[in-house]
Amino acid sequence: MDARIRANAGTCSKIYGAADIVRAQSERRIGIIYGFQNAAMLGADASRADLFANLGVRVIQLTTTRPTSSATAPWPRRTAA
Repeated sequence: MDARIRANAGTCSKIYGAADIVRAQSERRIGIIYGFQNAAMLGADASRADLFANLGVRVIQLTTTRPTSSATAPWPRRTAA
């Protein structure tokens, strides 16, 4: 994704923090915030969060509808009808 952002530098910006959002808006660019929909890639090693943060990931949702080692969904699992 970094290569695509660089290739489209006139229209896209990678977002690391709030100041980047303000700058992207003032420059009329699309701000790209890296994130994961669940924490499965962390596994049992929370220190991996530092690795992903260094790569630009700013959002890690703990879980979606499937349990991970970090969390479980707040509602009961449904079986197919």
